[in-house]
Amino acid sequence: CGSLIGLKDAATPSKPGTDLKGVAASFRLIVQTSQCGSLIGKGGSKIKDIRESTGASIQVAGETLPNSTERAVTISGLPEAITLCIEEICNIVLESPPKGPFVPYKPHTLPNQAYQPRPTLP
Repeated sequence: CGSLIGLKDAATPSKPGTDLKGVAASFRLIVQTSQCGSLIGKGGSKIKDIRESTGASIQVAGETLPNSTERAVTISGLPEAITLCIEEICNIVLESPPKGPFVPYKPHTLPNQAYQPRPTLP
């Protein structure tokens, strides 16, 4: 359905194999702008239904990602809620094919913008 940007856990387990079922997380998808209307629904009705039926928080970015025709959709909540929400989003996206031109988001890092660890404080 959409493209995956990333997954962030609100907490990291202290030991390998620790159960994360009760840990809130955030997941970001990339969705073609022309499909976001179907995801949001008239007056926000569809996105409200998704929130209520899955228990996940969902936000559709108002702006497109740089140099693209795609928008970020952020889903937050417990893993089970996120899974249900992604399934709902995939069903909606599959039912409403993209329209118009398609310019995919291509993140890039310039050489001088490479990851630099933060300096440790004394």
